[in-house]
Amino acid sequence: MNKIIFPIILILSAIGIFMTFTQSHYDIVKELRAKNAEYKLVFADAKKLLASRDALVLNLNKIQSRDKARIAKLIPDSIDNVRLIVDINDGITSQYNVAIKNIRFEKSQEDKNAQSTQSSAGSVVKVGVKDAPNVVSGEDYNSVTLNFSITASYGNFLKILRDLESSLRIVDITSISFKSTDVGDVYQYDIGIKTNWLK
Repeated sequence: MNKIIFPIILILSAIGIFMTFTQSHYDIVKELRAKNAEYKLVFADAKKLLASRDALVLNLNKIQSRDKARIAKLIPDSIDNVRLIVDINDGITSQYNVAIKNIRFEKSQEDKNAQSTQSSAGSVVKVGVKDAPNVVSGEDYNSVTLNFSITASYGNFLKILRDLESSLRIVDITSISFKSTDVGDVYQYDIGIKTNWLK
């Protein structure tokens, strides 16, 4: 009889120990294995990202410095309002003996709507040492509108517009107006351009 009871007691105690002690530790081990599998996936993704980054850095290093400067001019990472004005004045309008004047930065309509509580007199900011242009934020970029005036013949005005269109710096002409002057074929043109830069 002892030979039957003793093995039954051992089996019942083994089942009891498994249910109370071993099962809880077994569940912890299963959770740790699942986390380990997740970490392995994350590490595999991280290795893929590092390989992609290394390939991109290698491609970036293949670009010549002259081309990098052109890309930086095409899509700048900050607004340099003085450089923008100099580029337009010295790089475009001066070829036709025309100087830009009445330079001002204007808030765009989106920025005006966002700040509708401000007075309309505050919608134009004159360029000065302490003044900064008002910008509009997009998802990946910011933009600002630059307004200026030129006095030129109609033929030179068309050439200036073509040069603005084909310049490396991406600009959108937002407004054009003109007034006659005392000189025959010479008019005063008020031009508004919008330019963007990466955040």
